[in-house]
Amino acid sequence: MLRKIILIMSGVICALVLSQFLEFRQQYIQRISGALDELEYQIQALDERAAEIGQSRIEYITHFLESDNEAVRLEGNHLVDQLGRRVHIRIA
Repeated sequence: MLRKIILIMSGVICALVLSQFLEFRQQYIQRISGALDELEYQIQALDERAAEIGQSRIEYITHFLESDNEAVRLEGNHLVDQLGRRVHIRIA
């Protein structure tokens, strides 16, 4: 009798965990998709700014990274981080 109760309780617990996992997975995918959409928007804006001055994305970022001004170099590092983050999110 005790074994039957343990089996039923185990089944109920597994069912509850699995039902929550599916909801968690859906919310995770939505959150990742939203983050990727925002990064795509930011990178598109970056490409547009580069094109306005006749440069490629890489040339534009390199200009920031090679600047003598520390604040400008930090912005260049931020742009590189955005590109890297997009790659990592796409992999996820």
